[in-house]
Amino acid sequence: MSNIAKKYIWSFFNSAAGRTAIVTDEKDVAKAVEIYKELGYKNIDTIEFVCEAYAEKEAEE
Repeated sequence: MSNIAKKYIWSFFNSAAGRTAIVTDEKDVAKAVEIYKELGYKNIDTIEFVCEAYAEKEAEE
């Protein structure tokens, strides 16, 4: 089994808070928005898919 995980990076911008990057395990903009709102942000001016990224998988417990 590969030790590499694919991640997806999203860029959110709102004029009050500036730019924030969100990383998700799936290419799912709805999940990215959910995470953004859980961080306390309310307004979104723009959302942009930035790129795919690769990271080492976290160790399973």
